[in-house]
Amino acid sequence: MKSHRLVFILLIMVGIVVHGCDPAFDPIKKNDRHYSIFGFLNASADTQFVRIEKLRDGMATDVTNELDAEVTLTNMSNGRSQTLRDSVFNYYLEGRAHNFYTTMDVNASQEYRLEIAGREGSSSAEVQVPESFPEPEVLLDDDFKTVLKIRDVNRLIGLKTIFKTCSESCYCEERRRFTYSHREDTTHSDDGSIRGEIVINEDKKRMGVNFPSNDRFYIMRYDIVVAAGMSDWPKFAKLDDEAIALPSVATNVRGGTGFLGGIVSDTLNISDTCTPVTTRDF
Repeated sequence: MKSHRLVFILLIMVGIVVHGCDPAFDPIKKNDRHYSIFGFLNASADTQFVRIEKLRDGMATDVTNELDAEVTLTNMSNGRSQTLRDSVFNYYLEGRAHNFYTTMDVNASQEYRLEIAGREGSSSAEVQVPESFPEPEVLLDDDFKTVLKIRDVNRLIGLKTIFKTCSESCYCEERRRFTYSHREDTTHSDDGSIRGEIVINEDKKRMGVNFPSNDRFYIMRYDIVVAAGMSDWPKFAKLDDEAIALPSVATNVRGGTGFLGGIVSDTLNISDTCTPVTTRDF
């Protein structure tokens, strides 16, 4: 999926010199860019995670155990700030990365500043979190399609389905989670709302290939997540991988590269009834 490629590209971007793309930027030489920032502040979440790395000349597998930098998040509306804690995540086939986190409240319609101070220098990003939006209306929900009406969003950042499944029965202990993006399955209506159409059978087909030894699996729960941001979000879907990897494209980071956005999200539980899916029907 495009979103997953974006995360990985930005992770690799901080560790590789992009020869011939931007001669002014070279992580090996002394410059005014020190850290890469990628992630978002979500007013609907209780914990914020932001991926931060030093700009360097190694691969993602070269990530050190400690970044040796202080990361601070400040609410520009009231001046309150909190220091984020570091954690290292291991990603299958993608290497390791530092994800700084905090339980500090992030509120809709407010501005925040993330600052990184380290031995090599400092980097920062300022983020405007959008207003909250009304709960999306479910216009249609059947075995074939789910249709939503989304109103009063500045820019739709994400629309995704989340499925929790079991392979053996409705009560199996080993459960698997599958997430699929449907941002491109939306249209703008004349009244300013956004219409999202999700063909459930297509998601079931994609899940079905993960159960090769069975002709049936079970969907335990089906959710849809809608995320809205500000108009300053880059249009990543219209950028190719090479453009996204350039340090001067789609960035709001001072003294570094990457992108930090602000969002408000809503999760709709469409079904929590165990539903068997027969793969041979596809």
